[in-house]
Amino acid sequence: MSSMKTVLLGFAVAVLLGGIVWAQGDQPGQQLSSFQLMTGTALVITPDGRVTRRADVPPDMLGELTKDAQPMTAGRILFMRDNKLYSAPDRRMQGGTMLSEALARSPNR
Repeated sequence: MSSMKTVLLGFAVAVLLGGIVWAQGDQPGQQLSSFQLMTGTALVITPDGRVTRRADVPPDMLGELTKDAQPMTAGRILFMRDNKLYSAPDRRMQGGTMLSEALARSPNR
C-alpha cells in the first residue's frame, strides 16, 4: 500500500468516527476516542496497524499529500484481522444500524 493510500485511509478513519476507533499501536487494546482531524493534521496508519498522528503538517507537505488524494464521500472503517489491515465502507447493516454505530457499542473482547 502506498504511503498516500495509508494516509488517506487514516483520514478516513478519523472522519468516519466522531466517536471511538480501536487501533493496534504501542499499547494493544488502548482506545482512542473523540478526536477530529483539522486542516494541517495527518493520521498515518501502517499495514501492521501502528498509528501516528501529526498535528502540524506544513502547507507544502499537505500539497504533496493532496496530489494523489481524493476527497472522501463516505465513511470507512479500518481494522486488523489476522495481522492484516483492512478497510471497509461504513454501511447500514440488516436492521438499519450503521456498522460504525454497532462497532462503537460492541463490548470489548
